Amino acid sequence: AWHARRAWMSALPSVDFDDATESVAYAKAVSQMKTQVCSPEAAMRHRWTTPDRWPHRDMWLWDSAFHAVGLRHLDPEMARDAISAVMDCQASDGFIPHQMSPGWHSAVTQPPVLALAALLVDEVAPHLDWLAAIYPKLCAYVAWDMKNRDADGDGLLEWCIEGDPMCRSGESGMDNSPRFNDSAKMDAVDFSSLLACECETLATMADKLGRGEDSARWTAEHDRICRMIRTKLWSDTEKFFVDYDQERNQQSSVIASSGFFPLVCGAATREQADHLVASLTDPQLFGTATRLASIAVRDCRYAKDMWRGPVWVNVNWLVARGLDRYGHRAEAAELRQQTCQMIEAGCAHYGTMFEFYDDRNEVDPPQLLRKGSCNPADSPYHQVFHDYGWTATLYVDLVHDKKRRLF
Repeated sequence: AWHARRAWMSALPSVDFDDATESVAYAKAVSQMKTQVCSPEAAMRHRWTTPDRWPHRDMWLWDSAFHAVGLRHLDPEMARDAISAVMDCQASDGFIPHQMSPGWHSAVTQPPVLALAALLVDEVAPHLDWLAAIYPKLCAYVAWDMKNRDADGDGLLEWCIEGDPMCRSGESGMDNSPRFNDSAKMDAVDFSSLLACECETLATMADKLGRGEDSARWTAEHDRICRMIRTKLWSDTEKFFVDYDQERNQQSSVIASSGFFPLVCGAATREQADHLVASLTDPQLFGTATRLASIAVRDCRYAKDMWRGPVWVNVNWLVARGLDRYGHRAEAAELRQQTCQMIEAGCAHYGTMFEFYDDRNEVDPPQLLRKGSCNPADSPYHQVFHDYGWTATLYVDLVHDKKRRLF
């Protein structure tokens, strides 16, 4: 078995590593990715991936998309399976749950990034038949979000917000962010931006598939959502994108990493984008030792707990794409480099890849809080998870992206 695994590793695409630290981290990431693939079972008719063997163990919507982004460099067929398995669990009305297992699924959804991941997989290994098969399913899931997560009909989307103080919005993926502390109804800047990105991506897919009318429709939806984001969710006072509190009829005062997401879909004006870039080095906002903090320094009155300050690799990956889109390539490259160095340092010291990291470099990941405490003996959920899925897969993508840009 060991020799079979070694042979699989040896057959992977060769990479010209910068140094031993990068080489070791890459090998760890690839080895970990292999262990988090599961066989088809019940409703899941394709191989599927899990963020970690325990305690997540199930399949998750946006995690699977980020897993596919890394897997495309190693095994494009597996990357396609990771996305197809999620589509296997789609309801007839287009709804996709945020958590799925062979015998159960949740009642809420998760950030829409499946179309983006599918297009990125297709860029590396084009497969028009696969794209044609999943395209209507992707359209249906985006349409479900529009229909079911826009209660006030203004074109901006709202996350489902719950009563659990340790997980006010599991649907958003930013479970315990202080964004959700004071409101149950809010136009969410990240949800709206990611959906606009999905609309733009579906337009590109439609063009590939020769569906001109579809392309025009999805482009119009993208433009409509972007207009709403840049007008209703831009704070002239803060010079930043924020959520809109529908209950108080006012913009939120919380400055979070989600405010960078309009860069991803192209909603920001050039001037707005320049203000966002300036915040990256502002010591009161996001000019921390390691970026990108999940909450601005001035608003971080909270413990080092998940989305209340720490750095998340998937956010950095998305924001770097947004910076590139606006021509801020030096800032994007720096963010990617910092992200890789953060992952490599943790891997070199602990031999694993963590769920999140300290933006101040004051506390090692195993000592960070998770939903109120750091007490693995009490509960596996009260610790930063090790061997975390998208940290590994997006690290692989970042390494390949760096090599592509160099050569």
